[in-house]
Amino acid sequence: MQSALDTLDFMDLNHPNELQLPEPKNYAKVAADMFRIFHKDMLASKANRTISIDISMNEIGICHVINSNVAAFDEPYSWNADFATKNYVKKNMELSIFEVDLFTLITDYAPVYKVYIHGPDEVPLTGSSFNYDVEGFMSFGLSVRSTRISDELRYQSLRLRKCRFTHEPISERYPVYSYNHCILECRIKMILRLCGCVPHFYKPLDNERVCYISELSCVLKYKTEITTLKTSEQTYKQFASTKDLPKTSRDCGCLNDCEFDTYYKDNEEFVPQKGINKLKIKITSFPK
Repeated sequence: MQSALDTLDFMDLNHPNELQLPEPKNYAKVAADMFRIFHKDMLASKANRTISIDISMNEIGICHVINSNVAAFDEPYSWNADFATKNYVKKNMELSIFEVDLFTLITDYAPVYKVYIHGPDEVPLTGSSFNYDVEGFMSFGLSVRSTRISDELRYQSLRLRKCRFTHEPISERYPVYSYNHCILECRIKMILRLCGCVPHFYKPLDNERVCYISELSCVLKYKTEITTLKTSEQTYKQFASTKDLPKTSRDCGCLNDCEFDTYYKDNEEFVPQKGINKLKIKITSFPK
């Protein structure tokens, strides 16, 4: 089992011998080294271009991300790359009516799948996955709904449009903005205030200390408050000020993306078959 925000309950955090463990700043790299390899022949698609596959580490743990523009920013091997030189590159495959029968097929990757569906400029958050125990052929479809800012508002000030574009980051952790990136930043600041360190499944800044395994017990203690971004009155009493301790997620000040897609799962089908392990994801309706 890998460590993540939603798996801390199942981990032994009872003061292991920290001297025998790698330095906390290297935890994420060690996890990446031990993670399964995604061979290119495991992925098939009817797309007429290569689909990107990145390894990514965030609060859901370490995973492979397909067709993403931003997963590379969460690759543990490049976390220390200079913020100013690591640029956003739009490399995702755009959908249109010409991809009406588009699908992605993953074969023999794992016996159990935890699948997160999100836009190419977004990062997944804990608690938003579909779980599949696959021995056979699993297939499900996605319908897509798109939101785009109007031309009248596109060049207006942030105060008037009340949304952010990808190129308007809010911190040095990521050179891009999305609503989920903003929520992650709010959680990290909350954990820093409560526990004094950053768990290894979040990308740390140079001035932030990565938690030892035993220190994750503090994160577990406040897990519900961190996940919901709702600080309890009991917790407030332990601190002299409420800085970085939101009462609700609204206190994080996270604006919606000016352009984003919402995905809805439908049309699920499972055919059990011994010795077969296939997961097919397809688009059943196109953006409106």
